[in-house]
Order: sequence, then C-alpha cells, then structure tokens
Amino acid sequence: MKKEEILSLKSMNFTEEQIKYVKQLLLEKEKEIDILKRDLQEANKEKEKLLKRLNLKTYIIKKHQSEIYGQKSESNKKSEDDSSLHTGRPKGSKSYMNYDLESMASKTIVISSEDKICDKCGGRLIKFGEDTTYKIVKQPATIEVIKIVNEKYKCSKCRSIFQKRKDDPFSNSPLTASLGAFIVDAKYGMGVPLYRLSNYFNSQGIPFSPQVLSTYMGRISEKLTKLYDAIKQYIVNDSVKVLYADETPIEVIDNFKEGRQTSYMYVVCSSYYNNPIYLYEFSKTRKIDNFKKILGDYKGYLVVDGYAGYRELKEQGIKIQSCWTHLRRYFYDIVKTLKEDEKANSASVRVVEMIDKVFAIEARFKDKKLTPEEILKKRNSGEYLTMINALESYVKSLNTIEQSPLGKAVKYFNNQWEECKTFLECGEVEISNNISERAVKPFALCRRNFLFVKTEDGGTNASKLFSIYQTAKANLLVPDLYLEYVLNKIDKIENIDDLLPWSNKLPKHIKLNVDNINEQYNKIPLEDRKRLEIDFNSIDNFNN
Repeated sequence: MKKEEILSLKSMNFTEEQIKYVKQLLLEKEKEIDILKRDLQEANKEKEKLLKRLNLKTYIIKKHQSEIYGQKSESNKKSEDDSSLHTGRPKGSKSYMNYDLESMASKTIVISSEDKICDKCGGRLIKFGEDTTYKIVKQPATIEVIKIVNEKYKCSKCRSIFQKRKDDPFSNSPLTASLGAFIVDAKYGMGVPLYRLSNYFNSQGIPFSPQVLSTYMGRISEKLTKLYDAIKQYIVNDSVKVLYADETPIEVIDNFKEGRQTSYMYVVCSSYYNNPIYLYEFSKTRKIDNFKKILGDYKGYLVVDGYAGYRELKEQGIKIQSCWTHLRRYFYDIVKTLKEDEKANSASVRVVEMIDKVFAIEARFKDKKLTPEEILKKRNSGEYLTMINALESYVKSLNTIEQSPLGKAVKYFNNQWEECKTFLECGEVEISNNISERAVKPFALCRRNFLFVKTEDGGTNASKLFSIYQTAKANLLVPDLYLEYVLNKIDKIENIDDLLPWSNKLPKHIKLNVDNINEQYNKIPLEDRKRLEIDFNSIDNFNN
C-alpha cells in the first residue's frame, strides 16, 4: 500500500492490526490480478493459434471446393466474351473439318440418279454440284487360329534330322507378334487390366487366363529389352543436353511382405529440340540413388519439380532447373480461395500475374519460332531481366506468417528461386516441367485401371513396354503396328538403331498420315491453343 493510503486509514481510526489485515488482503488481490493478466495473455495466444488453424482450415476447404466446383484451368483471367470459352465447334462448321479423312478413304460410293430424268416434268437432269460426307465404319476385330505343321526329316543314310527353322519370334507358343502388340496396346494404350482382357479372349473362345497374359507380357518385355536399352542409351547421351524428369507412385503387391507399400515409376523426357523420347524406369523406392543409375554419366540440364532429392544430382555436374508451374501453383492455390473483392489487394494475385507475364513472353518466343540462340539473347535482355528481378524483389519483400498459406508459398519460392533462374543460361531449357508431367499422366491413367503390379519384375516390364509404346506414339507411329513390326524384326536386324521410333528406315504403313497436320495445326487460333494447353512445339499433344 502507498504511504498516503495508510495515513488515510489511520485517520479513519483503523487500528494497526486492521490496517495490516487490509494491506495483506490487497496484496493477495494484486497477486490474483497478476495471475488473471497472465491467464488472459495465454488465452489470447491460444486464440491466435485457433484463429490460424481456423483460417488454414477455411483455406483448405475453399481450395478443395474450388478444385471440385471451380475452373479446372490455372488461368486467373476472365474472358470478356463468355462465348469465347465455348468448346464446341463454330456454327456451320463440320465436326471432322480438322481431320484428313480424304486420304484415309478406302473406297468411294457415288449416289446418282439412274435415269437422269425429272420425275415431275420429264426434263433432262444436269449435274450442278455434289454433297460429300465421310462415314467411318468399324469392322469387327478378328482372332484367327492358325495351325502350323513343321515337318521333320531324317537322312536315310546318316540318320541326321532336319527341320526348317520357323520364322517366329516366340517359338513353341501361341504368342505371335500381332497378338503381343494387341495385348500391350490394350493394357498400356487403353488401360485394360489383364483380367478384363482375359474375359475378352474367353468370350472369343480363347481360354487365356490373366496369369497366361502376364507371362506373355514378360516374354514381350524380354524380347524388346534390346530396343529399350538403345532408347535409354540415346537419352543418356542426349545431344541437346536438356532432359525433363518426374515420378509417380505405383503399388507393388510383394512390397507388403517387406513392410513397404509404395514404389515409384520415374520418367525422363528429351527436349523439344531432339527426337521425342519418354523413358520410364521402375524404382523400388524414391531414393535418388535409383534415379542416378538411370542417368549414368549424363552431364547437362535437368528440369524437375520441387522434390529435394533431385538437388543431389548437382554433385555429379548436372544443372537443375526448377519448375515455374510449381512455383506459381503455391500462390494460385491461395488465389482460388479469394472472393473478387479480396483479390484487389492480394499479394498472391500479384505474384501469379507477374509469373504469368513470364509464361506469356516464353509462349511468344515459341509462337515466333525463335531459335534457342535467339531465345537466350531475349532472356538476357535488360527488359526481361528487369521483369525477373522485380518478381524476386516483390516476393522477398513480403512480410508473412511462416505457417500461413502465403508464408509457405513464399518459403517454397525462396528455397527454389536460385534454381528457377538456370534457364537464363540456356535457350533450350524450358521454365516448366510440363513435358515430363504430361508424360506421367498416361501411366497414371492406366494405373487407375490396373491399380498395381504384383512383383518388381512386373514393374520393370511395365517400364520397358510403356517407354516403347509412348515413345512410338510421340514419334507419330501407330503403336500396335510398330510393336508388331519390331517384334517380327528384332531378332533378324543387324543394327538396332534401324528400329528406333524416329528411324527413317521404318516402313510407311506404321506411320500416321501427317501430311496436313502442321497445316491444320496452324489454322487453330493461338488463344485456342493456349486454352487447350497444346504445346507449340509438341505435335504429339496436338495429335492426342
């Protein structure tokens, strides 16, 4: 108690004992007040934590809702004319106008008037034009069983046995090149699980079980190992020295016995400036040591996502380019949760717009068909570098809460940023990893159907067959015809390079008719190409 308060109590005739009691009481109350203050501070801290958790949950819910009900594209711009977003064909156009059906027509049926006499007045009919329609007829697939009798001969004098060698890639087996190509096309082209394919064969009177088909897949894979190794060697010795990589999980049944659940399928892709190659490689784990074995002694650029394991490759002289699409995605996930009135002052919106500007300029380089040397010169111009530096300065100036969505986005940006600028050294390097991400998608789609592989050998077989199938497709070959051709030729050919999917020695009948693809592609407006996410230099994506 203060001196004045004690004197006041004495003037009111309080005894010393009473004053002592009151003083003690007040001291206890002050302690209680201090305790309450501390409790209030703790409560405020807890409140802050709860608010952060609530905001984070709200963000996650909004993000989830936007992914389900919102736009699927990552574009943040609205069209001034909603009709421009209409994906149907223009009024008056034909649905097949972008296909070269004329060159595919096997026969022509002409419908004409037989007597050429008007049935109203008896006058002579004079032709003044015609209407042309293309009809596509599906002929039923046929399964043919051929009985082959290979006669044996014995010399009547020396008793030697002679038998003509069969021209057959799979001796003493019902499996043929055409059947093998069909099985691979069904599983890895259409994603048909082997048990369903078995049901199909059974419906046709051929009693193939899933186990038999699996055995056939193994034999086909073994037969094509030489071709797979040649493709792998080609990509490791890539002349452009620019590769793209990604990975996706795959379940292996036998892993459960070892206590592991997930293995991985890696994919390595060549650049736009080389022959298109999609190399898939099965790995028991995600450990980067397994991926190092794929690349061997490769020295060059590698474009990847944010997986930290890839950074270890810098130790062996590989230069890493981090993906700008992933860089953008962290901020765009926040943008998707914002209301329109919240976007005006949003740092995430501004970052997305700044990154989009870089993507737009890069797209313009491709549209103008600039050479890598010209692209490199443009990238290192003052205007371009000012744009890059402005993005870096803005993000690093943001004051964020570490565990907030924006804080995490900024942290990811800062961790990746130095490796996001590697493309400034090389005109062939793209700023995104979209090539390999697109290459992963077909495997992921097939995996949704067959779900898993039973053994590691099954994973290895899948990687070989998927590599050859997708690379053939990327090189504008008809995959099943190419596989059939290769299976028939691989034991007879001297130079395996003649069977590579980009070889000029492949027969014409296994190639897609692409005489007018470039012409038709160039007719598509640039904005539509962007909207449809067709890559400017990837004819494979246009064909798909």
